[in-house]
Amino acid sequence: MKPLPLLRLLVVLALSLAASPASAPAQDLPSLAALLPSSIEDEDEEIEVKKPAAFSDQELRVLRSVPTLPLERLIELMQIYEKLDNPAMMDVLVRAILSRDPGNAEALRVLTVLAPEEEMRPVGYLDDLGRRVLAGEKVEDIDSVPIYAISLITEGRPQEGVRVLEALRRHQFSGQYFPFLDDLGYALAEAGDFEKSIAAYQEIANDERYGAEARQEAANLLPGLRRRQQTEALRHRAGSDYTELVRLAKNYLDAHPDVYEAITFYIEALDRARRYPEVITFLEGLRSKAGDPPQWPYLPTLAHAYHAARLWDTAIGLFQQIQRNPAFDPATRLDAETMLVEIHVGREIENGLAGLERADYARGRATLENLERDFPNHPDLLGYRAIYLAKTGQPDEALLLLQSARSQAESQGLPFTQLDALADVHLERKEFDAARAAVHAIINDPRQDPFMREAAVVKLVEIGRTELLEQGFLALQDGNRRRARVILQQLESEAPNSIEVALYRAEVELAFNRVEEARQSLAMLKTTRYPGAQPFPGQNALATATYRRGRYAEAEVLFTEILEQPGYSKDDLLDARWNRRDLHNLLTPTLTADLTFQNDFEGNQLVAQSTFSTAWNDGWQFSAFALNESFWLNSEATYLSRLRSNRFEAGVTVRRALPGGHYASATIGGQPDGILYGVEVGLLPNPGLNWSVGFLGNARSSTSGSIGVLNGRENRAYTRLSGQINDRWLVDAEAFHSWLNVSGDSLGTGYGFVGAIDYILQTETYKRPEISVGYTLEYSRYRTSNLPAAVRNEIRRALVPQEEVRSALAADQEVRRAIPASLDRDVLDSLVDPLTHRHGLRMTIRKRLNDQWAGYIQAGVYYAVDDATLEHTAAAGAQYYLSEDALLYAELRYDSNGRALNTGNGVWEANIGGLVNF
Repeated sequence: MKPLPLLRLLVVLALSLAASPASAPAQDLPSLAALLPSSIEDEDEEIEVKKPAAFSDQELRVLRSVPTLPLERLIELMQIYEKLDNPAMMDVLVRAILSRDPGNAEALRVLTVLAPEEEMRPVGYLDDLGRRVLAGEKVEDIDSVPIYAISLITEGRPQEGVRVLEALRRHQFSGQYFPFLDDLGYALAEAGDFEKSIAAYQEIANDERYGAEARQEAANLLPGLRRRQQTEALRHRAGSDYTELVRLAKNYLDAHPDVYEAITFYIEALDRARRYPEVITFLEGLRSKAGDPPQWPYLPTLAHAYHAARLWDTAIGLFQQIQRNPAFDPATRLDAETMLVEIHVGREIENGLAGLERADYARGRATLENLERDFPNHPDLLGYRAIYLAKTGQPDEALLLLQSARSQAESQGLPFTQLDALADVHLERKEFDAARAAVHAIINDPRQDPFMREAAVVKLVEIGRTELLEQGFLALQDGNRRRARVILQQLESEAPNSIEVALYRAEVELAFNRVEEARQSLAMLKTTRYPGAQPFPGQNALATATYRRGRYAEAEVLFTEILEQPGYSKDDLLDARWNRRDLHNLLTPTLTADLTFQNDFEGNQLVAQSTFSTAWNDGWQFSAFALNESFWLNSEATYLSRLRSNRFEAGVTVRRALPGGHYASATIGGQPDGILYGVEVGLLPNPGLNWSVGFLGNARSSTSGSIGVLNGRENRAYTRLSGQINDRWLVDAEAFHSWLNVSGDSLGTGYGFVGAIDYILQTETYKRPEISVGYTLEYSRYRTSNLPAAVRNEIRRALVPQEEVRSALAADQEVRRAIPASLDRDVLDSLVDPLTHRHGLRMTIRKRLNDQWAGYIQAGVYYAVDDATLEHTAAAGAQYYLSEDALLYAELRYDSNGRALNTGNGVWEANIGGLVNF
């Protein structure tokens, strides 16, 4: 017995639909065209565009959703259609249930109702039958072949359905009457081959071997098929240009205002173009024209249009109206009930995702708990849970969750409906190829919702842009500014209005040292695009640019927002915490205490100093300082009789902020032998480039331990340059000219330059240290005269030629003059190295280990031109924050070439200190 003519019934409704199936799972947004009613009536009921009564649009939507519907929903639908005495729908649903659960008692019961004499066929029977037909084998159960074909079509594989039916005709009905020609005609129409479909139905209409009813049905279908062929041609003509598609659909509707296919085509075009307000306007016009009847057939379509337009409240009202209206069939009312759930779930998820994007994890967690409580079996819960895990630092768990669910679905032959969430998780993990693979799986699976497949095409573009942005930021991290700029140009051509591209543009400007331009761009983006309490992706760059412009109070607020507002990365948090601490030193009263110990061949030196600085107040800042310096000289390394000494000084400094981030300062103080004084002007220190020019009077001289013991002083003019030349190059340099004296007697003059320029090979992140290499230069020259009396009086007696030696040498005037002259030169050289000339290379590794600890190590080599030797240096340091306002630090340095009496012995220097902000 030939089974129920499912294909013949399905073809009736297919004429009203787009050529590409509008299949949508009940849990997803359906195509509006798939929800259209079977007829249209004008307000005077004079014109009726009819579609033969068979499967309704709602029934077809259910059929096309069968592969993705949960088993429980399939059973529920089967029971509804049993009550409606709809054996065609019952047959499809029974077979779908038994394919997943062969022993399902309810499906087996309904199967006996459908065909009590038919024996049970094993699972996989139809698939095996189809393979045999395609292989050219003649089969006895020819009636089951169309059943297999319809299962392929409902799974979105109409071309395979066509091949099965054509193989059956070719191998078992060649040149004969083919009883399944109507089924083949439908399959061809679903596959988009309207020319052959029309030919098949034309053959049925003209062949008297087919019954009169079948011939009449075919004749009735032919006009609709031809109109569908016309609309398909318009679709191909428009291509992916949805604006053109809408224009062509509108022209077709204007030419055929009462044709059902023209109306559905116009709604489909607006639907594809996402122009839902126009869909609503059009349908509301039809509704008004019809007099708004209680069972208006377009009401479900209108409800879905409001849903697509995100007018949730209106959509809810319409779906509730449909659900409560018994005039609608149970399946339509069930769909309305489902959509009410979908709106609820969709709004919950939208709220949760918005919270996660703003790093409001409490809001995201509340959404997850609500969904788990109210909709534990909803398929979208899985995707949201995975995204929540990925956004909250558990990307591995998120990936494992989705991969396990995907494997389970595929093992049951079902499409995995959360591939978009899988792509998002891969994006969160910066696995771009894997994200693309997940998106391609959506596009290539015809069982996936068409809207999801269309969105997947857009998602591919998003993945490409995200990957390119990631490459750009990596280029900035690696110091490849030229590549970063090339990437920016590409992004600007592809997405000129993208907020992500605008943020990246500002980062590039900052890298090229256009600090003010970057700051203004970022500030505008934050104000216009990220208002309110939400994380701004460019916040760290904005805070850094503001800091570098000397706007310290503003910068501190911006860094504080990063620390106090959830959602920022670990790298942003690390930068913000340490930069804000540096700002505290400028914005709050600060006390520092420092102890430095130095040891070399000349002896030991200990310097203890402390400084208290007020906060800036109305452009003024005051500092007070005190210093005590102690010396213990090695008797073998000095000509002086005094081996120990102590000197103390103290003073105050007043600074005045000037326009443009500049300042001027004056210092006054004293020490036992006189006053201290100085002036300085410059650019306030910040992470950018800063400079200063100044003069110090009667300042302590530390050119050697011996001159320190003598309380040597100097007047010193200097200029300094330090900070960032750009994002990669750092400079720290000072040039000076000094006038040396001891107890008011001139010792000589000197000048020199000390500097270093470093290049950052690798920027610091949460996981890796900063690595830089640099060039160092030290050059100084001092011209000293005869020993002043204050120094001569300190020379040890043992080193002064005794009188008898002088008498013995009196006869030789040249020798007599040479002795004291040579002695003077040696003493002067022990006080002040006449020439220092060094060129070196160094490498520095710095890392902020966590919120409390930071450290660095440094190693270098240099060539001492003055000594013609190759030397080396090494240093290490650490910082530890007891709290946000208290810091301890320590450093240890070694230089293999000390300059005490030109011995060349090494110099050790240790430094410990602390800082407190009030």
